[in-house]
Amino acid sequence: MDIALDVLQMKQQGMNLKDIRARIDEKYSGAGYTPTPTPPVE
Repeated sequence: MDIALDVLQMKQQGMNLKDIRARIDEKYSGAGYTPTPTPPVE
């Protein structure tokens, strides 16, 4: 739920998806979450 809320807030601030993805990956990479296999962001 935290990730979804973070994405919503960043999207409302006008961030593009590539930057949002980078920030979410950075924020949650060490939090014990298992990454969902997704295609690379272009």
